[in-house]
Amino acid sequence: YWRSLSKVLLAFDFLGDAEALCSDLKLIPGQEAFATAALAAVLRRWGRLDDCVAVCAEGIRRFPKERSLYVDEAFAFAQLEDLESAREAARRGAELFPEEQELRRFLK
Repeated sequence: YWRSLSKVLLAFDFLGDAEALCSDLKLIPGQEAFATAALAAVLRRWGRLDDCVAVCAEGIRRFPKERSLYVDEAFAFAQLEDLESAREAARRGAELFPEEQELRRFLK
């Protein structure tokens, strides 16, 4: 239910509502990793790139197996025009998720 709701909110650009939902979901046991990853996606989509990078860094520290955190971190760094950091984020993610094409494209 929560995953579907967050996708709908993002699809219709209800970014403030999506951010609030993610913040609330972080308080529910078992939803913290999903909520953190979803919040990073919301922040990146909203253009709050520094906030996205911070959420990704904390999320990766707490939930290192959450693939999308590495992807969002790499893309946020790229959008900030910090390509060296984008490649480093992608490299760290690709070590754990070698099949992830969105990460591998930063490494070419």
